[in-house]
Amino acid sequence: MYIKKNLRRMITISILAGSLTFAPEINCFVSIPIAHAEIQMYEGIGEYIMSDFEKHDIAKQRAKVRAEQAAKEKAGVYLKTYSKTVNAALTDDEVSTMTNNIVKILDVKYEPVPIEVSNTTGLMYRAKVKVNIDTDGVNNWLKRDLQEREVVTLQNIEIQKSNTQNDKRTEELKLQAAKIKTESEKEKIKSEFEKMDNEFLSNQKLEEGNNYYLNNEYEKAIDCYSEAIKLNPKNYIAYCNRGLLNFQIKGKKDDAMKDFNEGIKINSNYSLIYYNRALIHYVAQRYDNAIDDFGKAIELDPNFTAAYTNRGLMFYVQKKFDKAMSDYNKALKINPNFAPAYNNRGLVYFEYKKYDEAISDYKNAIKNYDNYAEAYYNCGNVYIQLQNYELAADYYSRAIEIFENFTQAYFNRGIAYTTLQKYNLAISDFTKVIELEPNFGAAYKIRGLCYLELGNNEKAQSDLNKAAELGVE
Repeated sequence: MYIKKNLRRMITISILAGSLTFAPEINCFVSIPIAHAEIQMYEGIGEYIMSDFEKHDIAKQRAKVRAEQAAKEKAGVYLKTYSKTVNAALTDDEVSTMTNNIVKILDVKYEPVPIEVSNTTGLMYRAKVKVNIDTDGVNNWLKRDLQEREVVTLQNIEIQKSNTQNDKRTEELKLQAAKIKTESEKEKIKSEFEKMDNEFLSNQKLEEGNNYYLNNEYEKAIDCYSEAIKLNPKNYIAYCNRGLLNFQIKGKKDDAMKDFNEGIKINSNYSLIYYNRALIHYVAQRYDNAIDDFGKAIELDPNFTAAYTNRGLMFYVQKKFDKAMSDYNKALKINPNFAPAYNNRGLVYFEYKKYDEAISDYKNAIKNYDNYAEAYYNCGNVYIQLQNYELAADYYSRAIEIFENFTQAYFNRGIAYTTLQKYNLAISDFTKVIELEPNFGAAYKIRGLCYLELGNNEKAQSDLNKAAELGVE
């Protein structure tokens, strides 16, 4: 009786919502059928006709990028088919983004080709590239957090749009260059070409930085974003990305905010900057500001499911559950397979004590993102409330299998085991909690009670004294 009374007092269930950040706080993985990795090789050819005002090195790089794109398009066709074999339904935009990030360039060859342009001899560079694609790269992409995948895909679309605009403007300059007559016109057109070249190089550094980011090489990514900004001070995407890493990896909130605000000055219509700036407001508990920024991201991109899901979370922490529910419903209307929205909507159902609906949503989250640790954990919390401690322990165990240092899951499973009078299992879980968080007073308290039940009074008293020392009576 004594231990049950204390358990009721101790069981403060912590709820985990879907992660807000670009890189998830908890690593959630999808289950992928076991298969031998396949490596496919592709070739691409790209050509670029340079003007008299362009540098040979830049012209060669432009030809190389076109060759890479040709090879990536071939690889993308294969990857879209392959992704279906592992039951991954990917949009064309996501396939393109994934392809950009997992292609490995094996070889590049250049050939200068003299050509006739406007009755004069010009020069074209032809680049031929060989690339390969390892299907393990697809599997690694599918393991990424769904919100991160959406954000990276949206960014890739923006970068490709910028590259297309740069190509178009460069071709327009070539036509203008053929008509110039004065020295002042030559100087002006030369300056314009230099500007386009710097924009092109800046975007190349931006994409290089993104590859470093996705390989968890954050310092190199930051350096690339800084170089991109140096080449083109108006590269708002680079400001957005550097700001995110300054905040997320280095904890430099002020520097991050400066980068985000500078990016917004350059382009106030880029949804991802507002989305990322909202993260800083969230951490600072400026929930209304975060709601405004997520709202601006939605205004600019009405199909931004992660923005709806995270704005819903802001409403949730403010206990505005009806508004949170509305945002989760909108996210799921846009993408009925978006697991974080199911997970977070389950939290609202939990608050409403609609436990069947909450369980249904957590199971839908798991169905769409097979090894979703947070959803397993949250589902375990519902079963705790329903006093189905065996099933609760099973769900916590699954969460722990996915995320081995999941402190809250160990703690709540320990509570379930204690209620089931499986005291040795409970003691093992509370010991793990204390190993992960040495000042977790409640873990000492309940472990001490378990030792009392087993008749180990010496260990029980030691734990209860430690709990009291940590402020848990």
